[in-house]
Parts: sequence; structure tokens; C-alpha cells
Amino acid sequence: MSLAACAGGAGPADRSDDERPTSESTTSRALAAAVIDHVGQSASAAAPLFRRDGVPSSALGVEVAFPDDRGISTHVRVVVSRRTEAFERFTCNSRATRFAAGCEESSPGGVRTALSWEAGYPEEDPGYLSVASLHDGWIVTVGTYGPFLQEDLGDERALADRLVALAADPAVGYRTSASYVEAGAALGDDVWLDYYGQGNGYPPPPELEDAGATG
Repeated sequence: MSLAACAGGAGPADRSDDERPTSESTTSRALAAAVIDHVGQSASAAAPLFRRDGVPSSALGVEVAFPDDRGISTHVRVVVSRRTEAFERFTCNSRATRFAAGCEESSPGGVRTALSWEAGYPEEDPGYLSVASLHDGWIVTVGTYGPFLQEDLGDERALADRLVALAADPAVGYRTSASYVEAGAALGDDVWLDYYGQGNGYPPPPELEDAGATG
């Protein structure tokens, strides 16, 4: 099934010539703003990801949480990294998706993208949803946890479509648009955290003291 690009706000086609998708260097806040824009709802928390979160030192990653009326927050993790040989072979027939309950390939905007998911088990595991997109020079990987996933994605189909569009957005990379930079800078202190777990007794990552830190 081919997934149509879908965004929660202004997408690349809506930007003026002065707000090209690659006009600015990406920041963690700008990446979080892109996630919020595509998901299309207000976030309850957002934070950069670090090497202890499994993010390579040359990559950029964020985690954003979205509450819903079921009392279950949807957490979206997005990582921008350099292309590797392993990802060149990423398809729905690769080892990376061999345990998935479902997998769909598409090419929104000409960007090769694969959406895969594993259905949840009631009272045990909510399941997972992930997206990988291969851009010209970088990779975007998206993962979610929180909501319960059915074999056919059920109520999370709309979210899956939005995350495919997020991963394929040309402004989600090492360079981004002025719109995302401005929206990220405007995130309030009640949403933006120095690291995930801040305020819950979780120790800060060592990278916060490292001038070359991710995030």
C-alpha cells in the first residue's frame, strides 16, 4: 500500500522561497518542532537524545511525548544519521523487518520509505511502530511506543501515515527550514527538557558536559 504524504501543519510545498527546507542548520529543538508539526497536536514533553540513548555521536535525535484522552502518552523518537551500507538494503524483505506483523514501502516525494510494526499483546506489550527513510546523504528513523497496536494498526493508522510523512520530509535532516527553527525556539520551558527523565531523578547524560555532545 502506498502511503500519501500527510502533515499536521505547513509542509515543504507550503513554504515560501525564503523558507526552503534546507535553509538552516538543524537543532534538536527544530527537529522536535518538525515532529510536533507532523503529528498535529500539542506535545507534553520533548528532549534531545544522547549517546546513552543509542544515538551515534554524529547523529541528531529527539523524543517527543503526546498525551491523549485514553491516558496513554504516545512517545515518538526521531533520529537523523548518516547513510550506511546496512540501511541501503532496508526494505520490507530485509532482516530488519522479518519479525514485523506488517510492513509497507512507499516513496513520498521520491524518498524511499518503509513503515513496519509489531502488533501488541494485551496486558503485556503494546507493540511498536517504526519508519525508516533514505534521503540523499542521510537517514531518518522514527520509532514509537505507548499506544496499543493491532494487526492492521487500528486507531493508529493515521499516526502511522503522519510519521511516514515526517520521515520523508526534506526539512527533517541535518539542515531544515526557518519555520522549524523558529517553532523549536518557541517551545516553552514546560515542554522542552535538557534530557528525557529530567525532574524524575534520572541522572543527566555525560554528554551534557561534553562540548561535542549530541543534541
